[in-house]
Amino acid sequence: MNIFKLLLSVMIIAVSATPLAAKDSWKIMTEELPPLNFTMDGQVYGIATDTLLMLMERTGIPVERKDIMMMPWPRAYRAVLKTPNSIIYATARTEQREKLFKWVGPITDLQVGLDSPQR
Repeated sequence: MNIFKLLLSVMIIAVSATPLAAKDSWKIMTEELPPLNFTMDGQVYGIATDTLLMLMERTGIPVERKDIMMMPWPRAYRAVLKTPNSIIYATARTEQREKLFKWVGPITDLQVGLDSPQR
């Protein structure tokens, strides 16, 4: 029996008082969350990372894989709330976070739930 199901959209989110601009310096953070984001040979890869890099290129903002900081989620989340011109990706879009960020996405849908053991 399914006790709890929550459908979450995984998003790229950006925090800034101003729109993205090529002249700005951006701090980009994420966590290890394969296949969305993961480190291989010291570089960040994954579906969400590739999407972010493509979006930044389309907006004329040069970003390379080496520019992305991989860190524990709680630390990245706290940092993006306090740091102007910062981006955190990918994260679930929830009602509590809705007004905290400027959202870009979705990348994919993710179902999270708890199931009771089958008897």
